[in-house]
Amino acid sequence: MTAISYTIAKALNLNTELTNAIATAHDLGHAPFGHEGEKILDDIATQASGYKFWHEKNSLWFVDNLETLTNPHNEHENLNLTYAVRDGIVCHCGEIDEPFLHPRKRLLDLSKITKADRFQPITWEGCAVKIADKIAFLGRDIEDAILLQIITLREFHRAYKDLRQYLSDDLEYTDLLEINNTILIHHFVTDLCKSSNPEAGIRLSDSHLQLMKGIRRISEHLIYNNPRLKYFKKLARLMLESIFEALSLCYADKDTLVKLESRLKHCHLLRTTFSDWIVKYTNIDEAKKKELRYKNKVVYGIEDQRSYYKAIIDYVAGMTDEFVIELFAELTRFR
Repeated sequence: MTAISYTIAKALNLNTELTNAIATAHDLGHAPFGHEGEKILDDIATQASGYKFWHEKNSLWFVDNLETLTNPHNEHENLNLTYAVRDGIVCHCGEIDEPFLHPRKRLLDLSKITKADRFQPITWEGCAVKIADKIAFLGRDIEDAILLQIITLREFHRAYKDLRQYLSDDLEYTDLLEINNTILIHHFVTDLCKSSNPEAGIRLSDSHLQLMKGIRRISEHLIYNNPRLKYFKKLARLMLESIFEALSLCYADKDTLVKLESRLKHCHLLRTTFSDWIVKYTNIDEAKKKELRYKNKVVYGIEDQRSYYKAIIDYVAGMTDEFVIELFAELTRFR
C-alpha cells in the first residue's frame, strides 16, 4: 500500500514523505487475522476493560503511546509524530466507497474520535492514503483466495463475469481471467491520477468506481463469507481468547511478574515477551526498565486490573498471525 500511496502522491504533486509516513504507520496495532481478529479483540476489550476496539483508533494509540525509537544514547523514547501524520492514521479507513475525497477543513482532537469512518483526513496526502488502501487489497484478496484454494479460478471467472457491465472503452482489458493484483492496481491508479484535481478532489472515474464496488461486493460474497472460512474463524477466536485468558490469570498486582514466571513456565516465548511488555509500559520493575534503557511513557497501571487487561489486548493487537499461532502452539504443547 505504501508504494501505491507514493505513486499517487508523486503523480498529484503531493508531499511523498508525508504520504509514506501515514501509509507505513497505518497498520500498526491492527489485530491479527484481519477484520475477524478485530471483532474478536473488540469482544474481549468490551467485556474485560469496557472499551471498544477499532483498528484506526488503536493505530493512533500505538504511535502515540507504544511505538518507540532509540535516541543517540540508545534509549527507547516515544515517537513525536506531526498532527498530519497522526490524522492520516486515524482517518485512513478505506472500507467506504466515496465518489471523491476532499480534505476536511477543521482541526479535531484526534484522541477524542470515538467512531471509525466519521471524518475525512485533513490533508490531501491522507486522502491519497485512504484511497490507496481501497485499491491495495482488491486484487490481492482474489489472488490469495485462489492461492489458498478458498475459491478456484473457475469459480472466480464464473462469479466475476457480471463485472463486464462495468468495463468501458477506457479500460484496456476485457478478459476477466486477466484480472490480477498488478493489473487492477495499474488501471485504478492510472485512472485516479487522470481523474483527480483540486476542484474534483481525489477520485476515480465513474466506470472505475462502479468496477471497484462490483469487485468488493462479489468478493464479500465469494471470499469473505465463504463457508470454508467458518472453521478458521472459530480457530482464530480460540487462539486469541486462550492467549488473553492465560495472561489474565497471571494478574497479581505488583507480583504479576512472579506469577507469570510460575504459571507460564512452560511457555517461554509468551512469558518473556509479555513480561518485557509490562516492564516497558508500567512501573512494575524500575531497575529492569533502567537496565533496558526504556525512557518511554508509562501507559498502564499495574495496580489496576482493567488497565492490565488493556495491556494484554494491546500486546495481542501488535502480533502477526504467525506469532499468534506460535504462541497458541506453545500453550497447548505438552512435550
